Amino acid sequence: MSFQHYIETIRLSNFLSFEEVEVRLNKDLNILIGVNGSGKSNFLQAFNLLHALPTKFWEFFNTNGSIEDWAYKEAGTDANITVEATFNRKESDSPFRHSIEFGMTSQRRTEIFNEVIEWIAAEPTDRITTLYDYKRGSPTIFRQGNGLETIPSGEISPQNSILIQRKDTQSYPMLAILSSLYSNFRWVGLQFSLNENVRRSQRADAQNENALDTDARNLAVILNHLAAYNLDAFSNITANMKKVLPRIQGIHTVTSLGMMMPVLHEKIGGDTHTIPVQRISDGTLRFLCLLVILLSPNPPPLICIEEPEIGMHPEMLLVIAELLKEASKRTQIIVTTHSDILLSMFSETPEVVLVCEHDGEKSSIKRLNADSLKSWIEEDYRLGEMWLSNAFGGVW
Repeated sequence: MSFQHYIETIRLSNFLSFEEVEVRLNKDLNILIGVNGSGKSNFLQAFNLLHALPTKFWEFFNTNGSIEDWAYKEAGTDANITVEATFNRKESDSPFRHSIEFGMTSQRRTEIFNEVIEWIAAEPTDRITTLYDYKRGSPTIFRQGNGLETIPSGEISPQNSILIQRKDTQSYPMLAILSSLYSNFRWVGLQFSLNENVRRSQRADAQNENALDTDARNLAVILNHLAAYNLDAFSNITANMKKVLPRIQGIHTVTSLGMMMPVLHEKIGGDTHTIPVQRISDGTLRFLCLLVILLSPNPPPLICIEEPEIGMHPEMLLVIAELLKEASKRTQIIVTTHSDILLSMFSETPEVVLVCEHDGEKSSIKRLNADSLKSWIEEDYRLGEMWLSNAFGGVW
């Protein structure tokens, strides 16, 4: 599957620690830095919310906290939340916008108050630019071949996005494209305690064999699929493992009674030993998962990765940095990090870095500009050194 659209801007209003922020994203790589509590994870949660829109908007708040937990605290309990994403095509200028405003009703229900999906015209034209417009219970929608139609009152549920309620790809092709984009977003916040899904045997008939799940529960399925159908990608994963772990002889999946688990083959002395996933170290397992994500032959349209450096040796980070550069040529990536080592690998492209800060009331985000760092660059400072020296903020 090839995704031609990327998020050009994201605007958040009264969302978690953001009162109002609009961030222009690179279509390839974006690295978010800042101290703990500055809002980095909150920013990524916006994409997690968008991911839920085509399938489970209302249920999202049942499992991730009430609407009050997601609202900017200084705005008051009655303030609505707005998330707005502007998309563009990678090969042409054809932007469209999706905006959704939601909040709590007087009956204490989470509802969508406004939702708009529209083309952004470069100049005034006679063509229809509205794809969907829902304002306080009055919806209109563009149907292919019919033009704009008014939807009867009460036919649209305010507890779910239109993306759940109109799925006819022939009648609503752009809604289908947007729904597919959101559904395929991937947020990666890997945890590796002994009771995590990634360390358990996985069903061999699991459906998702293309993109790693958030908790990596389908790691074995993806590795098995790549070994069978894309040997080049599988070999590339193995080769990168061997770069930093020369004892590793190979990666394999073991299947028994319909269940599957990944194992590593490690050479110690003159013997080769099998290491099941339950015994793989946290750092090695994280490294393997990131290799699977970044070397995927069919990457999702957006990958959000939280702190890839956790538990990993610096040599692993150097490999991950290079793979981030390569993978971002094929998909859009947002990474949060506290690692000056990882950051220094992007010293030649400081414009990929977004600095997140909290002023005691709200979070803000700014993008680095190479010109403002000219004196530091001329002194051969690496980007990580500049950061730790407080050249551009994002430190205590």
